[in-house]
Amino acid sequence: MKNKRICIVGSGYVGLSFGIVLGLKYDVTCFDIDLAKVEMINRRIPPFDEPYIQSAFNDENLSLKATSDKLDAYLDKDFYIICLPIKPNKKDEHFDISPLRNVIKDILDLNKSAHIVIKSTLPIGISQKMQEEFHHKFILFSPEFLREQHAIYDTLYPSRIVVGGNKADPEVAALMQEYAMMIQSCILKSDAPIVFCSTKEAEAIKLFSNSYLATRVALFNEIDSYCLKDGEMSTKNVITGMGMDDRIGDFYNNPSFGYGGFCLPKDIAELSLDENYDGFIFKATKLSNEKRVEDIADAIVNKLANKNDVVGIYRLAMKANTNDFRTSIIFFLIAALKKRNINLIIYEPSFNLEKYDDISICRELDKFKKEAAIIVANRLDDNLEDVFEKVFSRDLKRID
Repeated sequence: MKNKRICIVGSGYVGLSFGIVLGLKYDVTCFDIDLAKVEMINRRIPPFDEPYIQSAFNDENLSLKATSDKLDAYLDKDFYIICLPIKPNKKDEHFDISPLRNVIKDILDLNKSAHIVIKSTLPIGISQKMQEEFHHKFILFSPEFLREQHAIYDTLYPSRIVVGGNKADPEVAALMQEYAMMIQSCILKSDAPIVFCSTKEAEAIKLFSNSYLATRVALFNEIDSYCLKDGEMSTKNVITGMGMDDRIGDFYNNPSFGYGGFCLPKDIAELSLDENYDGFIFKATKLSNEKRVEDIADAIVNKLANKNDVVGIYRLAMKANTNDFRTSIIFFLIAALKKRNINLIIYEPSFNLEKYDDISICRELDKFKKEAAIIVANRLDDNLEDVFEKVFSRDLKRID
């Protein structure tokens, strides 16, 4: 038996990636309420499309099991790492932290001295609130900085390790050090910097990092919208010239139809709704992203020779080479085009429905290409080379 027993709560992109990396050195149990996912993990079948999961599953050194039994998951573990997806409330868009509260309660009911590490993205101050609510100082916050399709790689080669807790308390400080050393012992980037800070600061590092990325995406999309409306300037030339400045750099500046996915929209929305701070940039970024969709919809309509022509939506996933449809910007663009009464078809071979919002799903690429007068693609790939003359995309680099 390996010398540390770890429980990972939630086996999505973050939880399973951390579970695999830690499981190559320690005994890891993943807890999940999704019975199908539990069975797939135990049968060593990747529950989602992410590079390196299958090869890790085949490693004989991997000590990883999944369970939906709380007793099995929560009894006698050295660390409990919570990787739940924290989603916004539908009513007010604020993060719903009730699932987190329920998990912490369940853990402490079975282990009063549990060492808990939250990786789920939270509003600033929630970890401290959980410490006070449960009278339990051993609740740390350690954010993740993983990219979809790079989750295992980013876990093994992190840009930094951030651990938040009350450093003034010797017992908590020792726990923070122990957790950091445990992570350090499993990763392949030996010089990854470690940041020890308060839980509030750790929560802020995560939220503000994502808000910066969202704002950067929104800025380059606005630049593209400006060039598109002007009609005489090349977005590529403008962005390439900007990127030659070392302070700007030639990275994360590829235009899209808007930022989307699971993290950026909800994180920037949470900051824009913060009652304790009346700022402007977070709100402006959110509004800019919403306007970008309208600008793209108008540009597509303006390209139609006949308003009765069919516009084809090429793929629904937020990122290329994935089947993750969560909060994809494409769904917002579809809504904007429907509002303009545009005839639509969708090509998405990974979608398991015949229709989306009364729009037919086509799984035959040749048929899709033939029917669509304009093909709308957030990200380009080689499948569209033969019909490039009728493709509408703002993708300059074929990278996310």
